[in-house]
Amino acid sequence: MSTTDHTVPDQDPAVLLDAFYDRLAGALRDLPDPDTLLDWIRVRARRLAAAEQGRVPDGPARDDLRMTVALVAAYEALAPELGAEAAIAAVRDALAAAA
Repeated sequence: MSTTDHTVPDQDPAVLLDAFYDRLAGALRDLPDPDTLLDWIRVRARRLAAAEQGRVPDGPARDDLRMTVALVAAYEALAPELGAEAAIAAVRDALAAAA
């Protein structure tokens, strides 16, 4: 394994997702109504995942889908508030801190 390997260590996917949302909450604290924004991100992620459930072949793919749509929903919510680059950085930093 190289020193530039960026894989996420084996971790319970539900724990990783919860940790991501916890870290993301910290990034939202300076925005107007951060609790509502975080709730919107969670609901949006669940809706995105539900729309794709028929295409998910197994449990690991379902876990990957849940994490991916959480990242997408977070970006969708943050980009209008922070701008695209800052939204990407906030999502990336929350994921890195969660792992």
